Amino acid sequence: MGYLKLPEGKRIAVNLGVDVDAQSLWLGGFNRPSPSFMSRGEFGAQVGVPRLLKLFKENNIKTTFFIPGHTVDTFPDISKAIFDAGMKSLTMATIMKIRRW
Repeated sequence: MGYLKLPEGKRIAVNLGVDVDAQSLWLGGFNRPSPSFMSRGEFGAQVGVPRLLKLFKENNIKTTFFIPGHTVDTFPDISKAIFDAGMKSLTMATIMKIRRW
């Protein structure tokens, strides 16, 4: 394991990561493509992400956003806003699938 050197006077380190699954989770992971569930994903992308970006900017926080390909294709303006805010982003599967063993 590695060693993390904290700034002087600091006792903990926090790593924030944001999953922006939006509608892909409801389409693939939970198989719930109803308007009610899909609207939750839309709200998260169009309202939640801008709120988080504003909060992170106000507090000078840099983080990583994990974004499925479906979300990038469906909400390209959100992906651009994340990039323009100087955040890191990682694209993962097109649609989130949850395996039930």
